[in-house]
Amino acid sequence: MRLSGPGRTLPLNIQCLSLRTDEATLGGPAQAHALLVFHDLEDVPPIDLHILIAVFGLTRAEACVAGLLAEGQAPADIGLILDVSMGTIRTHLRVVASKLGVKRQSEMERLLTRLPQTWRG
Repeated sequence: MRLSGPGRTLPLNIQCLSLRTDEATLGGPAQAHALLVFHDLEDVPPIDLHILIAVFGLTRAEACVAGLLAEGQAPADIGLILDVSMGTIRTHLRVVASKLGVKRQSEMERLLTRLPQTWRG
């Protein structure tokens, strides 16, 4: 999709990301959630940790680990960068995967790299 602006045409990518489905509560139907993501393909800044905290309920430490993973860092390198043990990194990754509703690290990376890069909310 392209949007026209003053003096130029802006390439825009729109994605719909499916988030985990809530279990039915009090006998009601389960509710699915989705996140619409709009990307300006000409501007890709680093991921904003506030998105991970606000949308997925991550702690600051979990968001830091997830953000570094989204930037392409390997778990061992994330441990070195944050100066924490591999056990701590594994624990954070396991919790992040659960909160994002994914089972594999590759699914987590794919979801994280498709999130909006800045939070304006």
